[in-house]
Amino acid sequence: MLELDYVLERYLNDHFTTADAAERERFGDLLASQDPELQLWLLNGVAHPDASYQTLIAKIRGYDGD
Repeated sequence: MLELDYVLERYLNDHFTTADAAERERFGDLLASQDPELQLWLLNGVAHPDASYQTLIAKIRGYDGD
């Protein structure tokens, strides 16, 4: 899905290299999810069932304050 590619690429370009090891691991775990789930969380704003992902998801979506 092109929209997912765009938001994920933006995160990779803007944040991944400066992310700590825990954030990088969480990002990798998030990518193990299926595209329909990623679409819900990253594009549609549906909360991830594990609240510990919300900070990362906000950063990926571009709502991290940068």
